[in-house]
Amino acid sequence: MGMFAGLKSRLSGKPTMEQFEKKTIGLPPQEAGPKWVEFAKEHEELRPDNAMYGYRKAAALFRQAGDVDQYIAQSLNYAKAAERVPNYSIAGDGFRVAADNTKEDAREYYSKAGENYRKAGQEAVADRRTTRASDRFASAADSYERAGEYENAIEDYQRSTDIAEKKKHLIRVAKDQGKIAENYLRLNNFEKSAEFFLKHAEAETGRAHVTYSDGFSRAGDAFVKGGNLDQAAEAYLKDSEFSNEPGFGLRNAAECFGKLGNSERVLELLMKEVEDDLAKERAFVAAEVLNLGKVLTKNPRVDAKLKEITVPPGYEKASGALRNTISEELIQKGLEEQAKALGK
Repeated sequence: MGMFAGLKSRLSGKPTMEQFEKKTIGLPPQEAGPKWVEFAKEHEELRPDNAMYGYRKAAALFRQAGDVDQYIAQSLNYAKAAERVPNYSIAGDGFRVAADNTKEDAREYYSKAGENYRKAGQEAVADRRTTRASDRFASAADSYERAGEYENAIEDYQRSTDIAEKKKHLIRVAKDQGKIAENYLRLNNFEKSAEFFLKHAEAETGRAHVTYSDGFSRAGDAFVKGGNLDQAAEAYLKDSEFSNEPGFGLRNAAECFGKLGNSERVLELLMKEVEDDLAKERAFVAAEVLNLGKVLTKNPRVDAKLKEITVPPGYEKASGALRNTISEELIQKGLEEQAKALGK
């Protein structure tokens, strides 16, 4: 096929790609670029693969010349030529370049990139090139995500994850599951988002030398948004278990138990946070946590512990900022009255 096409090219008086490459070597990019566009146009019908190469070469030259408009235009041309070849991976690259470099029609181009990367992934699966397939599906998912097509993004991240799990590629598994969780969050599907944030965290902490993942905390936040406070508390406790700074997880879990009416659990967890803060010489944090304990439990042990703590001067601004953060946490968990009481 290649020899036949080359013969037809010579008979038609058109230079082959190799001949044209030699003619343009050494030309400045602003001169060579248009020549490669003409070469590509002349080969669109006879040799679409050469046309694809010509437009791609032109795009690279216009990029060197700093001509962004032509860089985008020729990237779209090689993307469309690649679809005809077909070479779906290169087509995806071309549409992605166009999307990354323009605001106008960016979503459309991201969607086309996703469509082509998905086809490239499917071809790689058929050829049993599983690593390449996983990469192409991940690229498709990322492109669909940028196009705002979150359901499509989830589908392709899941395809990538399925392959990575079989190959025990835990880094890819963890990354893709975190992305799935984020896209469910964008769809306001908080239960599925939390489910995949937990999977993301488990995949991360299941790797050697990885001792912490923010996936547990993010799962807790998603459960809170979905109104599932008991599971949110469990996720926050997991976060505290794996973190060198357990206070955030302990406090958020305690706030969930406060909304659930379990004051004994609230007191237990907040006292744990206080002891951790005091051990790290953060008296101002311990004092604010105890103030939280006062509005959630009204237990005399809290007042007694608060009297033992001396906050050094100069921490007023930091204390106020932490109090505001805790108030926001309470509001997120439906404890508006307690947030108001904390601010008094």
